[in-house]
Amino acid sequence: MIGTILVLSSLCFGQTPTKTEKPASAALAPKIRETTKPSSVDLLAEYNDRKAKIPHTADAHWKLGLWCEKNKLAA
Repeated sequence: MIGTILVLSSLCFGQTPTKTEKPASAALAPKIRETTKPSSVDLLAEYNDRKAKIPHTADAHWKLGLWCEKNKLAA
């Protein structure tokens, strides 16, 4: 509300608006943190690479399935 008043008053009087504090909603927003997790594109590429290299045995497919579960590749 105060920011809106400052912008409107600056338009009326030809002044540049001054910086105000961040709105309360910005303070409540969750912080985005850097992660080192691979992207879904990287994971799908790794899945396709692993799938192409595994032997055609039940055990190998089971292990690939476990890897997919661990990396949240349900499809």
